[in-house]
Amino acid sequence: ADFTVEGLYRSTDGGANFTQVLPNVPGRTYPYTPADLEIGADNRLWVGTINGSNGNGGGTILYSDDGTNFTTSYNINADRVEVAVAPSNKDYVYALIEFGGQVFRIMRSIDGGLTWTSMPEPADDDTGISNTDFSRGQAWYDLIAQVDPNDETVVVVGAINIHRSRDTANTWEQMSHWFGGFGHPYVHADIHQLIY
Repeated sequence: ADFTVEGLYRSTDGGANFTQVLPNVPGRTYPYTPADLEIGADNRLWVGTINGSNGNGGGTILYSDDGTNFTTSYNINADRVEVAVAPSNKDYVYALIEFGGQVFRIMRSIDGGLTWTSMPEPADDDTGISNTDFSRGQAWYDLIAQVDPNDETVVVVGAINIHRSRDTANTWEQMSHWFGGFGHPYVHADIHQLIY
């Protein structure tokens, strides 16, 4: 198989030429595959990985301060990572980790990725959605997180429905429901993007 199309490619000449910059998956001869790219308040580039066509490399969070040298901030055996960084504070980073189609973990760093803490998942009011997987098995498809641009303690996540935390992902409140049930406003299911 040809893995040269995977990785992250950087151009310094307006797109005329590109060079792959991500490190190789440990023990492999091919680079990580990005699932999500985010820019921190300090211009740090954050990368959440996904399993590439080779079936490896997912579940890793990397960062770079120069666009060519990357540090592994967090790594776990998983399939995909969605990253959200706080525009107001370079130290606050959140990550949703998917494994086997489910939200496996919500992680939080408040020290710029030096250490990570596992946080509780939202408990959806819909009885058909498990309290241990607010994506209902669809995290491979619909999974997103964003941080309030003015408050690093407020993070919003989406999968089937939208949930918000106002205390750095310690507790959650439901913001929408996919058919307008349970007293929540209707927002169609399968949340792929959240934009402030």
